[in-house]
Amino acid sequence: MDTILIISSLIITPIAVIWAVTNAVTILTGAPYIASHQKAIDDILDLLPPGKDHRAVDLGSGDGRILIQIAERGIPVVGYEINLLLVLASRYRIKQRGLQKLAKVQWKNYWKIPLDQFDIVVIFGMKHLMDRFEKKLKAELQTGAHVICSYFKLPNWSQDSQQGDIYHYIKN
Repeated sequence: MDTILIISSLIITPIAVIWAVTNAVTILTGAPYIASHQKAIDDILDLLPPGKDHRAVDLGSGDGRILIQIAERGIPVVGYEINLLLVLASRYRIKQRGLQKLAKVQWKNYWKIPLDQFDIVVIFGMKHLMDRFEKKLKAELQTGAHVICSYFKLPNWSQDSQQGDIYHYIKN
């Protein structure tokens, strides 16, 4: 019995510490993890530009639900997530679906990632972060890039279209 408790402690404690630390960092540097509902994902997918000749990024990719469905449409996509456990879960789901050639997830802070290589950006931000996102997008994206924001608008950009609580912008 004591051996089982010791072994359990040795396994569970590090996982709990990693979860607590990554959640604290996530909340301090971005948005907390909130699973996207399929309706919101469907709205995001409906707002994607037509064709497969794009390169997408999911900033704060969480458990990978959105980027996986983007990849299933044939669009290469990279997700950036700061929560290690969510990165591992996303990678598992990507491998399980055989999407490794189209979908990647990086354990990185998205504020440090240059966005000029992407022409589709998907963001689930928080209201207090949208001004900062707006500045980053303006500085780094190419003209004509598509930005899709869930629930929170970019404060000074004119939206191109909207579906439910999902806002679509095209960078001028």
